[in-house]
Amino acid sequence: SVAEDMYKFHVELYGKFTADCMKDEKVRIGMKAIVIPVILGQPNSINETETANKISRQYVYDNQYIYTENGIVTTIQTSR
Repeated sequence: SVAEDMYKFHVELYGKFTADCMKDEKVRIGMKAIVIPVILGQPNSINETETANKISRQYVYDNQYIYTENGIVTTIQTSR
């Protein structure tokens, strides 16, 4: 099926864990940050901090902030 082919493609491209997150339409700690907009849509903004050893990004959504380090999701903060 097309869905199975897309899943296999995502596994090759991003690895099984991130592909599973995409399939479940859920952002999880440890997944590749590049697919955050695929799952949640475009963020309102992205704040970036660069230091000697890492690049950190904060993806800002209406009620959620997703933090990444070097392209991996590290923290998910939700406003209630």
